Amino acid sequence: MKKLYTFCFLGLILSFGSLNAQDVNITFNVNMANETVAATGVYLAGGGPDCFGNPGENAMNDDDMNGIWTITVTRPVGFTCPYTFTNGNCPDYSCKENIVGQDCATGEFSDRFLDPVTEDLEINTCFSQCTSDGTCAEVGGPIDVTFQVNVNNETLGADDVVYIFGNAINGWNGTANPMSDDNDDGIHELTLNLAPGVIEYKFLIGATEETLDPVGDALCTITSGTFTNRLLSIEGAEPMILDPVCFEACDNCDGVVEPTLYGVTFMLDMSNVTETFTTPEVNGTFNGFCGDCSPLTDEGNGIWSTTIQLASGSYDFKYSADAWTIQEDLTDVTGCAEVTDGFWNRSVLVAESAVELESVCWGECSACEVSVYEIDGLNVSIYPNPISGGALFVEGIQVNNGVVVYNALGAIVKTVSNVSSTKISIDINELEQGVYFLKGENGVVLGSFIKK
Repeated sequence: MKKLYTFCFLGLILSFGSLNAQDVNITFNVNMANETVAATGVYLAGGGPDCFGNPGENAMNDDDMNGIWTITVTRPVGFTCPYTFTNGNCPDYSCKENIVGQDCATGEFSDRFLDPVTEDLEINTCFSQCTSDGTCAEVGGPIDVTFQVNVNNETLGADDVVYIFGNAINGWNGTANPMSDDNDDGIHELTLNLAPGVIEYKFLIGATEETLDPVGDALCTITSGTFTNRLLSIEGAEPMILDPVCFEACDNCDGVVEPTLYGVTFMLDMSNVTETFTTPEVNGTFNGFCGDCSPLTDEGNGIWSTTIQLASGSYDFKYSADAWTIQEDLTDVTGCAEVTDGFWNRSVLVAESAVELESVCWGECSACEVSVYEIDGLNVSIYPNPISGGALFVEGIQVNNGVVVYNALGAIVKTVSNVSSTKISIDINELEQGVYFLKGENGVVLGSFIKK
């Protein structure tokens, strides 16, 4: 009987030792060389409560400050689970590493995967890369990527907004990045500054997320579990401008009708501007208030103009000079300016025809009252300017000199010879609408006027 007790006691000892042997230690080392580490640190996460939980539950450490964050966990032999790393404590996984499209990405969330562990294991890798030796490949800086989605085949409500969302774009925050259609052609655009790598993304119209076919749209998508998303590889150092794609398709929509464009002529009188400037420009919703991308041309004697092709619609705009070095102040200028998005702007309505705006004085709603030019010590006044008909008066010219009228193409359209006064009148009734220039018969430029 004593031998039986001894045998049972030894069996318990062996069983207890066997239970201890069923645990393994798994050490995760992740190199953060390419990242700016969040103030809250780096975390091991993924797989739910039976694996590594949510960000914040398994904090890693970098005690020796070498940029490699580490954690050791104890799990039973045969343990297997998906896992990932997060740069920060973000319960929504918005700071999760992005390994989409890489060979170590698995499952519907593009996580890493831990095969069944049978002995103590050490894993060495790089954040957002699939390296297995702990090194990090160099990556370039972020670049501008322009996305375009065509919604001409969709029915949009008056208040519907088109959005783009994705893992590396905004952590799948649906309404964080609205797109715009400034030229009203049904193609919505947005430029984002994104880091190199492979990203997943989709488009939304209001609250409606596009649905992509895993088979029919396989050329531009990746499918993980029940999720089929667009896929894009961001690489190189130059900005990327993606071709338009149809909502819920890889290619552009068929049969899209390009909008009809109409010439809109902007005219500005800079005669009363006292600030130093080189080139005025027009900025508006039609060019994203871009600065100097729509410069005006000097027509002579203070008048500047340009013609821009625009689709039908209403546009806000204002004048500036030298890439916003100076800009006209339209605050409380009633009659031609109003507040839009917190700024005082002019506006123009383009119907189904060309538009020629009347010349306006800088910062005012009407033309400069009298155009006065210093010519050889004389003050030459041309008025009324602009003028719709009748007599144009030119005052301050030299006696016994003629006045020649040129159109915008440089052709002579009228001549008044051998005047005997320093003030004359010119009948302009037969002239077409447009900009005209005056010279003396001796070749001296006198000024310009607008027939409206």
